[in-house]
Amino acid sequence: MAQTVEKNYKNYDGFVIIHGTDTLAYTASTLSFMFENLNKTVVVTGSQIPISQLRSDAVDNLLGALMVAGPFQIPEVVVYFDNKILRGNRSTKASSSKMEAFESPNMAPLAIFDVNLAVEWHRILKHNKGTFKLFKNMSTNIAQITMSPLFCNWKALAHLFEDSDAVILSGYGMGNLPINN
Repeated sequence: MAQTVEKNYKNYDGFVIIHGTDTLAYTASTLSFMFENLNKTVVVTGSQIPISQLRSDAVDNLLGALMVAGPFQIPEVVVYFDNKILRGNRSTKASSSKMEAFESPNMAPLAIFDVNLAVEWHRILKHNKGTFKLFKNMSTNIAQITMSPLFCNWKALAHLFEDSDAVILSGYGMGNLPINN
């Protein structure tokens, strides 16, 4: 996906990527870190119900994504879903059964497409001055551990730090981690 955008960057004003919803937020986040000096809109979208089904949200999400990728100049990777534009690296899938499947818990939407179109331009990233390029040297040697108040296997945690390029510690509450002397 990233290489396709890179290859066609000069030929188009924006890009729409249609994606399955289970990993859509991961892709949007990863792309946002791979694109350096992005000055075009890259919209990632999908649907909860396949387009072949009667009550599908696919058409609305696709049309909305196309409306965002064309005339709007949002120089970042965004998720378009359920009439909302979310920053790609701030989005998460919150529901597997609701049409409002994606949210951005710590950041308000960049725009809401309702009867009135409300773009929050003060939240949109500024245009970059450098030349667009694709960062390809991303490590896949990353570990993630979800902490809990009962976590006590510090040797396992030490092993992760030794054998990984990066470790993501997911805390609880306000980001707390258990304390061990």
